[in-house]
Amino acid sequence: MVRKNKQEKHQISYGENPFEQTIIFDRKLRGYSAEQVDDYVAELAKEYNRMYSELTNLKNEYLLLKTRNDFLENNVNAISDTLIRAEIIADEMAKSSRGIVNG
Repeated sequence: MVRKNKQEKHQISYGENPFEQTIIFDRKLRGYSAEQVDDYVAELAKEYNRMYSELTNLKNEYLLLKTRNDFLENNVNAISDTLIRAEIIADEMAKSSRGIVNG
């Protein structure tokens, strides 16, 4: 006697993010507990959504810090250029004043 397993479809939907999916599982007579699988997958989805949110926040923070860093680097370069020009001018003024004093 051949026994046919009764199969049911079981659908699970998770989260609101770009990777949102609906997953359909086949249910079989002697499979894992559907409730335990659902609970485990729900925990995975919850953790995934938390990590996705954290990743988004970290990316935004990175972009903000990169912008600030670029701004500060530009300021450092401008100050450095200004100091170099001031040294050159001071040297020229010192040479010029020596010429006037000696002249």
